[in-house]
Amino acid sequence: MIACEVTGSGPALLLVHGTADDRFGFDRVAPLLSPRFTLYMMDRRGRGLSTKQAPAYAIEREFEDIDALTAKLATQDGKPVDVFAHSYGALCLIGALRSGIHLGRTLFYEPPPGTPSRLVDRMVELNAAGDLEGVMQVQFCELQHQPTSVFDRLKSEPARWARYLGFAGTISREFVNARRFQMTDNEFQNRVTPARFIVGEKSFPPLISHTETALRAFPNADKHLIADQGHAALRVAPDLVATEITEFFV
Repeated sequence: MIACEVTGSGPALLLVHGTADDRFGFDRVAPLLSPRFTLYMMDRRGRGLSTKQAPAYAIEREFEDIDALTAKLATQDGKPVDVFAHSYGALCLIGALRSGIHLGRTLFYEPPPGTPSRLVDRMVELNAAGDLEGVMQVQFCELQHQPTSVFDRLKSEPARWARYLGFAGTISREFVNARRFQMTDNEFQNRVTPARFIVGEKSFPPLISHTETALRAFPNADKHLIADQGHAALRVAPDLVATEITEFFV
């Protein structure tokens, strides 16, 4: 079962979160969007209210989840469903577009490249050992290059830290699958429904570079830059992200 939190009024907009998150990753942008959209904030499989999956995980199941959910919403609303997706969620959305016929306009925020093998291997080992705090530390401090003080502050917030530990066991499997995710130039050249990629001006170079790779797969898409932001603008600059979403979908 894939769960969604629903809020707001207006045309349907599906929000798909990234790796180190769940539907609560949209809690700062949702109040800015809910006056204009009916928001469907999904918990991807293994997160929040969604069913936890057996160990045989594959990113293709995420494609199927988005396809199934948008099919239901399209039947309900009588038209294709618009989608905003962040990070690994953007990879899942790209995969869903390969077979999904119920997807409308799509807005992607920095689909990530494959993570260096040494970090993925460490997270896999830590996860197998049950060291979920270690997984989160690699994610925040080594992969995202966050200061130790930021990680310590996260741990000092009981509710938020418990939420992160709740999905930490799903993180390494997603990094493993992101490494094998491939796109080809002009892959979506026949897709004429509007698509856009947004990228933070201060994001890590690999994220910026991989967004350009994705753009080559979508020759009819365009790109917008979020000034002075990185990969975490949903949390630190939700007003800017809300503006990008509203301007694209309204």
